[in-house]
Amino acid sequence: MRDVLLPKGWEMALTDFFGDRGLRVCAISQLRQGSFGTLYRLAVENEHGKMDRYVMKHLGEHHDLERVIAPLTARELSPYAVPIVGVICSDRGYATLAPDRGPPVREKRPLSVDALTRIVDHLVMMHVTLSDHARMWHRQGILPALTIADTRAWMETGHQACRAALAKESVDWEEEAARIAWFCEQRESLLAGRCTMTHGDAHLGNLFDQGDRLEWIDWAFAAYAPPQRDLAVLVQELEDETLHVALRERMVTGYVRAGWEMDHQAFARAYAAAFFENTWMMIGFDLQTRLDETTEAQRKARALQKLSWIARAWAEMSR
Repeated sequence: MRDVLLPKGWEMALTDFFGDRGLRVCAISQLRQGSFGTLYRLAVENEHGKMDRYVMKHLGEHHDLERVIAPLTARELSPYAVPIVGVICSDRGYATLAPDRGPPVREKRPLSVDALTRIVDHLVMMHVTLSDHARMWHRQGILPALTIADTRAWMETGHQACRAALAKESVDWEEEAARIAWFCEQRESLLAGRCTMTHGDAHLGNLFDQGDRLEWIDWAFAAYAPPQRDLAVLVQELEDETLHVALRERMVTGYVRAGWEMDHQAFARAYAAAFFENTWMMIGFDLQTRLDETTEAQRKARALQKLSWIARAWAEMSR
């Protein structure tokens, strides 16, 4: 049935789940390992011999949000999400099932400016149309807020990983640590403003282009948070900083057209804060994962580039 090693107990859990529905798992392959879960591709055969393919995300027992959000992906989130069609539970966590949409947008790079603009417009529409729903879900305890408790450890881990990888570079690591500490103290005021439904991990590996629509997977980091958060994640993969600026301006224009009142200076400062936070969070991930896809020299060069981004974000948010 499989050519990968599943977590203990999960081969039986899958057999039982699909067997109860008259289905049989024929093949399993691992797609990628994430921070909180592992993605697998499943080939499943029905009693008539028809084969369907799913993506399964296995999560540990301590990360419950995606299971809670699962029903929303087929309802209010449906214009923006690959629907979660099943949840498999066991005493060692749970897994979500979604239709296999093929390769993500990341594998179709390089992307044109028009393609990136379309993605930003898509995020703007999601933020605007789900704003009231997000407020209600937050009050109901479905959608959490994003707090410094959720992000501080990630930022500090990024700092430690960067310091270890770039030990020979002339970087004042104590000053960088002090800036992270200052940010953590000031975060609430820096990110003050409108909150809405945010995906939280809006990178190109989680996005699928179905031609007439874009769909996101992996809602494990969704939160009731400032919308700048999603753009700050999206642009992490774009080396051209002029695109960062252009896409931020496109996002602001989209909100204004949708009727949101905008304080452009406050928006820019909050975006710089979200970018500072997310870049520190991602820099450690870049250095410690996908080691088979990049060389050490490439990872170090990328980390140095991101340190320059962090410096500019710091200057903008702390002025």
